[in-house]
Amino acid sequence: MSTRRQRWLEIGFVALLFLTALFLRTWQLDRFPPGLYNDEAAYGMDGLAAQHGDLRVFYERNNGREPLFIYLLALAFQSLGATPYAIRMTAAVVGAATIVSTYWFVRELFRFAPESNEQTPRWYAAWAALFLTFSYWHLSLSRVGFRAITLPLALTIAFALFWLVWRRLRESGGIPWRLAILGGLALSLPLYTYTAGRMAPLLFAITVAVTWLLANRFAIDRARLLKTAGVMVLAALAGALPLAIYFAQHPAAFGTHALEV
Repeated sequence: MSTRRQRWLEIGFVALLFLTALFLRTWQLDRFPPGLYNDEAAYGMDGLAAQHGDLRVFYERNNGREPLFIYLLALAFQSLGATPYAIRMTAAVVGAATIVSTYWFVRELFRFAPESNEQTPRWYAAWAALFLTFSYWHLSLSRVGFRAITLPLALTIAFALFWLVWRRLRESGGIPWRLAILGGLALSLPLYTYTAGRMAPLLFAITVAVTWLLANRFAIDRARLLKTAGVMVLAALAGALPLAIYFAQHPAAFGTHALEV
């Protein structure tokens, strides 16, 4: 099969998965699940405030909420109105988009060391995205308006870019500056989604450490690896700076929700 035909089949497969995921996450969304949970109502109030210009890096209502989902609600309210359906439709679209980002992430992950794979990167990516399309936990969280649904989307985008940068380290040349900066900024995105997103820097640090230990196996220069990781860390810190400043000024807000849980 020609490369061009493979590419179009891949695009068609991912598009079909996205449409299937979107259908499953929006079918009778106005009826199921019934009612509106109090957290969803709180998000709706913040989304309405954001729609009218009250943009913050952290919303204090309901023990504190990161802003990304609230910003998306404000955009949805512009076209759908401030309704329970709009709140859940936002989560459904985010959930469907995560199928695409998951495919991209897994594909980049298995392109890092293709010589170790038993199948092509597309094969692993297809199965991962297919399972997530019909996954019960992801379907459930895609049909209620909780900000947690934005975390898998942000993480898969961030680590797709991470593995894209890491694959460049196996090629000759210097630091992949543009990709490293973009990947670093993406690593700060999970911090704006949900409290558990604060674990993303730890995942990054563990992966850097393991790669450093296995650098000879993958023919990666350790000095170049550390310099590239440093660029990504600086970019991530720049992306997280607004939230860090807020927590420095309001330290009690940092752990309120985590302590409650």
